[in-house]
Amino acid sequence: MADLLSPIIAAISALSGAALTGFIGARSERRKEQALGRQQQRQQEAEDRSQVRELKAEHMLWRRERRQAAYEALVEATKSYERAMLEYSCAATSADSEANFDDVDRALQALERSACKVRLEGPEDVAQAAHSCESDAERCTNQWIHVRHIRRSGEADGEALRLAEQRAGASFERYLDDCWDFVVKARESLDEVMAPE
Repeated sequence: MADLLSPIIAAISALSGAALTGFIGARSERRKEQALGRQQQRQQEAEDRSQVRELKAEHMLWRRERRQAAYEALVEATKSYERAMLEYSCAATSADSEANFDDVDRALQALERSACKVRLEGPEDVAQAAHSCESDAERCTNQWIHVRHIRRSGEADGEALRLAEQRAGASFERYLDDCWDFVVKARESLDEVMAPE
């Protein structure tokens, strides 16, 4: 009987060993698959983060280009307004010349449209500088219209006319200062490194 038990015990031992080896192998394989799955998930997350960074960088470039175009349009509009206002102010101070307000009005409207675009594009300090530039242009226009009205009416004395011309000239100087302030802030804004987060 001992001869018969030895092969049975050997067979059971062999089957137990094979089962244990299979179990350990399966468990090891499952761990490898889990590790591979985690690695693939980390790679996918890294690729997703990289793609998001690239999209943010593209968006920042797009924003910068839009801002630059808006800033350039406002600078061009301020120059057009400046030329129109200089012509108008020269005519307004001349007794025999007729001032053409249409050019000033068109230039002012173009400046207002451009300033509005800059306020939308930002950033806040540049938007505020654009608003100041626009407001001073409106004040300056009103001051020179007042000068022209005084000159045409002939009702005011020389002192009132001189005072109105001084106020109008000071208003134009403020406008020029604010336009320069806008250019400085716009340049600083464009020089900033806009890094995606």
